[in-house]
Amino acid sequence: MDVEHVARVDGRPTGVVQVSLSAEGKPTYEIVQPVAWDQIPWTDGMAGVAGKLDAVCFGTLGQRSPVSRETIQRFVAATRPECLRVFDINIRQDFYSRDLILASLELANVLKLNDEELPLLAGMLDIPGAPEEQLAGLVERCGLRLAVLTCGGEGALMMTPSERDFAVPTQVEVVSSVGAGDSFTAAMIMGYLRGKPLPAINQAANALAAYVCTQRGAVPDLPEAVRAQVMG
Repeated sequence: MDVEHVARVDGRPTGVVQVSLSAEGKPTYEIVQPVAWDQIPWTDGMAGVAGKLDAVCFGTLGQRSPVSRETIQRFVAATRPECLRVFDINIRQDFYSRDLILASLELANVLKLNDEELPLLAGMLDIPGAPEEQLAGLVERCGLRLAVLTCGGEGALMMTPSERDFAVPTQVEVVSSVGAGDSFTAAMIMGYLRGKPLPAINQAANALAAYVCTQRGAVPDLPEAVRAQVMG
């Protein structure tokens, strides 16, 4: 892995998150601060990296400090128009605000959120209706290429301006859901960039997230069948 553009911040530790699991494997997070990723510096090399990307993923949590917020937003804005700018909202503790969410939506062309975050966002933008109507409203209001609503074990709704698909994952015994959301996002991005049909993207993303839920640890080794479905 090329680490040329990974910054080191003197006097700040590497980020740590304390995770507690319920009996059902649902996590609760204590996100320690301040840490190094609260002080991500802008460098001249970042603009060159941004201009080469096919996709970039960012959220609200990484922007909780002014320094990192400025760097992240500047980096996303420096990507090419065709780059997927994936805003993966992560409502954690009090590390978000209406202004931050709306500024991030201005930069994004893809939105991913869960069934707890959708009502919050729809309320901010005064978008009424049932969840599917709210998601459609976000696609239209924000000019999104793709919006994704994840509902845990109940499945996920993917929506473009012209198409929508709902997929339900295989039911599994949940050991831990830590990492499942990010795994879903990764598979979604890969499928979209490969030009897969929306149902195939949704099925692969659900399959990967479901498998991660059966494992302890956010980045488990993948069985060949799951890898093939995501990479194929």
